[in-house]
Amino acid sequence: MESSEIGSVWHKWDMHIHTPETRINNQYKKSGKTVDEIWQDYCSQLNNSQINAFGITDYGSFENYLKLKKNRDSYKLNKDIYIFPNLELRVSGITPKMSKDGKSNHSKVNIHILFSDKVSDLNLYKLLEKIQVNGPNETKLDFKNDYTKIVSKQQFNYIPSYKEVMMALKYVFGNNSDDYLIMVSNNGDGIATDIGTGDQDDFTFINDYVDIFQSPNPHDREFYLKKHNNNPFNKLFPCVAGSDAHDFNKLDELKKGKHTWIKSTLSFEGLRSILFEPESRVIVQNENPENKISSKQVREIQLPEKSFQKQKVFFNKDLVSIIGSRSSGKSLLLSILAQTMGYNKKIKENNEEYQNMVNNYSNDTETYYYDHQAANTNTRSVDLIYQNQLQSIAMSQEKINEFVNNILTGQNILEKTELDDKLKNNRNSLNNVYDDLEDEKRQLNEIQNQIIRFQQEEKIKENIRELEKKISSLEVKYDKNKVDDLNKKIREIEEKKRELNNTNGLLIQLPEKLINDVPKELLSNPFRITLEKLVKKFRLEIRENVDKEVNKNNDEIRYIEQEIFNIKNDEDFKMFQESINKTPQLNRFNDALTKERKELNELRKQKEILDKLKANFNDSLGELRNLLRISDSQKEILSTDNLSFRYKLNFDIDKVKEIFSSNLKTSRNLYKSEAVGIMNELDDENADIDLEKAVDDFCSTLINIVNQDATFDAFKVKKNVYTLLDELKNTKLFNYNYTIFYKNKDFNKMSEGKKAFVLLLLKLKLEKNDMPLLIDQPEDELDNKSIVNDLVKLLRSQKKYRQIILVTHNANIVIGADSEQVIIASEKDEDNLQKEKFYYEGGPLEKEEVKNRICEILEGGKNAFKKRENRYDFKS
Repeated sequence: MESSEIGSVWHKWDMHIHTPETRINNQYKKSGKTVDEIWQDYCSQLNNSQINAFGITDYGSFENYLKLKKNRDSYKLNKDIYIFPNLELRVSGITPKMSKDGKSNHSKVNIHILFSDKVSDLNLYKLLEKIQVNGPNETKLDFKNDYTKIVSKQQFNYIPSYKEVMMALKYVFGNNSDDYLIMVSNNGDGIATDIGTGDQDDFTFINDYVDIFQSPNPHDREFYLKKHNNNPFNKLFPCVAGSDAHDFNKLDELKKGKHTWIKSTLSFEGLRSILFEPESRVIVQNENPENKISSKQVREIQLPEKSFQKQKVFFNKDLVSIIGSRSSGKSLLLSILAQTMGYNKKIKENNEEYQNMVNNYSNDTETYYYDHQAANTNTRSVDLIYQNQLQSIAMSQEKINEFVNNILTGQNILEKTELDDKLKNNRNSLNNVYDDLEDEKRQLNEIQNQIIRFQQEEKIKENIRELEKKISSLEVKYDKNKVDDLNKKIREIEEKKRELNNTNGLLIQLPEKLINDVPKELLSNPFRITLEKLVKKFRLEIRENVDKEVNKNNDEIRYIEQEIFNIKNDEDFKMFQESINKTPQLNRFNDALTKERKELNELRKQKEILDKLKANFNDSLGELRNLLRISDSQKEILSTDNLSFRYKLNFDIDKVKEIFSSNLKTSRNLYKSEAVGIMNELDDENADIDLEKAVDDFCSTLINIVNQDATFDAFKVKKNVYTLLDELKNTKLFNYNYTIFYKNKDFNKMSEGKKAFVLLLLKLKLEKNDMPLLIDQPEDELDNKSIVNDLVKLLRSQKKYRQIILVTHNANIVIGADSEQVIIASEKDEDNLQKEKFYYEGGPLEKEEVKNRICEILEGGKNAFKKRENRYDFKS
C-alpha cells in the first residue's frame, strides 16, 4: 500500500530544525569526526526521533537543505521521512514581539518561508538572488551572490524589509502561489500581534501574508482560531511547533515533549491542508490525536477474483468518500464491505438479484480491521444506511419509532428513561392485577360453588330449632351430677374388683410355679431326698397361706358386687338407665343437630371468605382502573440545536379488539349489553380516537365482564374469563410514537426526502455508537443548502468518534466535510481498459490527481474546493 493511498493520517512534524553547517550558531560538533560523519549521526537521530517530516531550516540559505536532499541516501536518512526547505530571514518593517516588561529580545522579526520540496533548485537560487538589501555606499546585495557580506560572524549585517522579501517571492512564484507558506513565531524573535503593540504594517503583513504561527501554547491556538473575541484578524491561522534544534543535545530531546501533529499525507500539499482546516488538521500535543479503537475500524478489504482481480482496497479511520460515475461499483463496494462485517439484513428492499450478487461476492471476500483481525460475518460490527433506506423508514411510523428508539437507547435521557420505566412498571403492575383478578375470580367461583351446596341460612336455622324440640321431648329428668358421681364410683370399684381377681389368679399359680422353678442341679444333689422333703413342706405352707389370701379377696369381691347392685337400684340411676334405652333415637337427633350446626358454621365461614374475596376483587378492579389512567400523554424528551423530540402515548385499541374478538362473541347482545363505548363497536374502524376515552371504555367493559358469574354465556368455545385475562396479561396496551421537529417544523409535514435527511441527522448527531457507519448517497433529494449547513457539519463532527464510509455524488460532502480519503470507483469501458470490471483508487483530498478526478466526476467540484480554501478567510 502506498502511503498516500489510505489518505490523510496523523503524522508528527518538526517545522523548524537546523542542520550541521547551519550558517548561524552551528553546534553540531563531535570531536574526531568528519563533516560527513556528523551528517550521518544527524540523520541517524532524525531516523530515531519518530518524527515523520522536517522543515530543514537555515538563515538566508538553502545550501544545507539541498545538500541533505542530494546525499540523503549516503547519509542514510530514512526514505519515509519527508523534508522540505525552511528559509529563515530577519526582516525589517514590522514590530517584534514584546515581553511582559515591554522589552524585545530582538530588534527585528524573524520570518520563515516554507517551500514545497517540488520547487526547483533554480527557483530557490533565483529567489535568493531577488531578495536584496541595501549595502554600503548605496550598493545592492543579494543572498545568492553576497551572502558572506550579508551574514558574517554569526549575525545579519544587513537585513531586507518584509516588503522586499514579498516582492521577491511574487517575482519568482507569481501571485497566490501554492509553492510556499509564510510562518512567523509568536514568541522570541516573532512578531507583535497584540492590538496597540504592532503598527498597521504588522496588521497588514499578518492579514495579507502570514499563513502559520509557530507557537505550542494552547492559548495562542485558541486566539488564532478566533475562539476569543479579541482576535482582530480577518482569517484563522494554524499553530505549529518546531524544535529549532542547533545541536545534538536538542536532537536527543525530539522524542520528548509536545510535537506538531498534522493529519495529511507527508507532502507539501498535505501541509497546506492545515490552512483550510486549521482546527481539525493540526494540533500541538504529546500524544497522537487519533483515539479510535483499532479493532472497531476497518482497514482493508480483499475483493474476489471475479470482477475485481483480488484487489485490495484500504480505508482511512475517519471519513472516506467513495465517488465515481454511475454503475462504477460504488454502492457494490459498500454493500460487500457491510456484509463481510456482519450486516445480516437485506441491503436493498425488493431487489433479490442485487442481494444475491452481493452474497456471491462476499463469500470470496476478506475484510480486516486495524488490529489485523479478520472480520466475522457472524458478528455484526458495522452499521449500514443503504440507498433510499431512510425514505422507506420515513414512510412508516413503526419504523420511525424503532429507528429513533435505537438511536436514543443508551443516551441517558431522563424523560425517556422515566417514560420507559413508567410504562414498564405499569405493564408489570397490570400483569400483577390480571393475575390477582384471575386468582380471585377462581376462588370466588370455587366459594360460590361450595355455598350452592348448602341450604339457605334461614332454612338451616329452622332445622336446628326443630331438632332441638324433638331432643327435648325424649329427654328423661334425673340428677345428672349424682349419676355422674355414681358412674364414677362404679368405674372405680369395678376397677378394684378386676385387680382382686387378677391377684387371685396369680396367687393360685404360685405354689406350683415355685416347685417347678427348683434348679435341676439341686435335685441331683446327694441330699436330694432331704431337699425334696423341704420343698414339699414349703409348698404346703405356701398353699395354706395362698388359700387364706384368696378367700380374703373373694370376700371383698362379694362386697363390691353388692355395692354395685345397690348403686344400680338408686332411683336417679334407674332414670339414667331409662334414658339410655332411648339413646339410639336421641343420638340420631343429636347427630343431625350437630351436622346442621356444623353446616351453619361452615356456611357462615364461606360467606365471610366470600365477602373478603369480593372486597379484594373490587380492590383489584379499582387498581386496574387506576393503572389505566396514564398522565403526561405527550411530552418533549429531548431538544438539541435544530432537533427536538416528543413522545405521544398510544393505546393499542386494535390489539384489545383482537383479544376481545378471539375470546368473546362480540356480536351477541349478551356481550353488547356489558360493552361500553368504543368496545361496543369492535368491527368499526377508528382512525382517530381519544386516548382517555378509549382506555376508559376498555376498562369499564373489562370490569363488567369480569364481574359476571358462570351463567354469562358470551364466551366462545374453550374460552372464558381466564383466557381473556391471560391474553391481556401478555399484551403491551400502551406504546408511544415519536414526533420529530427540525427547525421547529413538524417531521410529518415534510417531504419524503427531507424526512430521510432529518433521520440521517438524528443518527449522526445523537447515536452513541463507535462501529463503522456506511452510508449510500445521503444527499439524495436534498438541496445544497441543507447539505452544507447541516449534513457536512455533522459529518465533520462525527468522524472524530467513528469511521464513516459513504458513497456520494455531491462535491460539497466530499470536500466540505474534509474527507480524509477519497476512493474513486471505475468500471471497465472503452476509456478504462484495466483488467478488472470494477477498479478502485484511493488518496487524500490534497493529492493533485485526486483533486482533478473529483472535479471531473462531481459537478461543482471546483467551486467546492474554492469554498474550502476560503472558508476561514473573512475578508470582505
